[in-house]
Amino acid sequence: MSELDGVRQQAFDRAALLAQDRYVVFVADMYGEGVRPKDFGEAAALANPLRDDPPRHAGACAPPTMLSSGSASSAG
Repeated sequence: MSELDGVRQQAFDRAALLAQDRYVVFVADMYGEGVRPKDFGEAAALANPLRDDPPRHAGACAPPTMLSSGSASSAG
């Protein structure tokens, strides 16, 4: 899951450990690639629409992202 300033290396490291145990792991950057809020207010403005209607946003974003990345080697 994203931190305020985006996905950190710790998330990729943890995902790699779980993947070694044959789990399927996704590291989600809820802001999107290259989008980094400057402060809490900006982070809230980006996150609130996701919280208000999660199925719509997950359905619109997750499948193409899952299909385009597809391997643990791209995670760090």
